[in-house]
Amino acid sequence: MKVCGLQIKASEAILVIVEEQAGVPALLECKTKRLLLGNHEDGAELESFMQAAKSFVHQNAIEVIAVKKRAGSGAMASSGVTFKIEALFQLAHKNIVFISPQAIIAFSKTNVGGIPNGLAAYQRDAYLSAGVYLKNSGLI
Repeated sequence: MKVCGLQIKASEAILVIVEEQAGVPALLECKTKRLLLGNHEDGAELESFMQAAKSFVHQNAIEVIAVKKRAGSGAMASSGVTFKIEALFQLAHKNIVFISPQAIIAFSKTNVGGIPNGLAAYQRDAYLSAGVYLKNSGLI
């Protein structure tokens, strides 16, 4: 099962593709590591971003997207732009799950596969989100 780990920061979607191999989450090679949303007030740019998300999902045969949850309110609340990006992914692909930061922290302490070589530091939480999904699904 191919899982796309997704972390949304500011106006970008950080992406990784992970699948189970030998009981651990394995990072799959993918050229697209980020999708950027330019002007979030421009309908054409929103449509273009959603089409890019759809293409990414289709071209990589993604079965589920595991999104790192962000705070919606309070001192650490995420911007509205991040929620637009989240909604565009939800429109692009119907099978989306949300992974809490607490679950990511817990998984990072018990992940026997560790952090794979070739994973950029900015992709870490996206990778761990996908790993949490695989673990919670009983695939690893």
